[in-house]
Amino acid sequence: MLPDLLRQLLAAEPFTPFTLHFTDGHHLEIHAPGSAQWLDGGVLAVVVPVKPFSGSLSVTDFVHYIDPGALTRIVTTAIPATLLPAEPEPPAPPKERVLFICTHNSARSQMAEALLRYYAGDRFEAASAGLQQGTVHPLAVQVMQEIGLDISQARTKTIFDLYKTGALFTYIISVCDESQEKCPIFPGVRSTLHWSIPDPARGAAPEAMLEQFRAARDTLCSLIQEWSQPG
Repeated sequence: MLPDLLRQLLAAEPFTPFTLHFTDGHHLEIHAPGSAQWLDGGVLAVVVPVKPFSGSLSVTDFVHYIDPGALTRIVTTAIPATLLPAEPEPPAPPKERVLFICTHNSARSQMAEALLRYYAGDRFEAASAGLQQGTVHPLAVQVMQEIGLDISQARTKTIFDLYKTGALFTYIISVCDESQEKCPIFPGVRSTLHWSIPDPARGAAPEAMLEQFRAARDTLCSLIQEWSQPG
């Protein structure tokens, strides 16, 4: 029975190290496939490597010639988990692309883009654009800095320039009424949403405008957190 088990262990794929125990009390560890071979006459030739063994038996190797009848038992050796090949991690699902649009891409859509990246950037890839190209409003930069998000390096772009590139989006979310009415139809869009956020840069005295920007930011925070929840 032991010679049969020995043959099975030597031929096993993947190979598992094992230890041969003999009637005289000695033992011999078989570390690698190919380090032991059956010879004519039922004798087992085992290389005893000084360093990790590779290749087939050769006359220059230090070899034990073993009579399988001298075996008392065979013990397989557990392979430490650190030596096993790591299981490949499943690929992450592709992120769904979201485009936020407003009139000038200067405040609301820029804030929405940064907020979605912050709250759900592991699942969504956010972008923003405007009907017309403007500049990022300094108060938008200020109110986002108040919550630890920096959009000072953001640059504005137009919906139509983005459309010409052939960019594909899963969702388009308009955050002002004018952009909802004039946005071109992007191919491949699964859903188009509209969040009516008043323009914080319009209709207020300079000293009150900061509060309008904070209100727009806070409204977008609530909408994005609710919308981006898994499931």
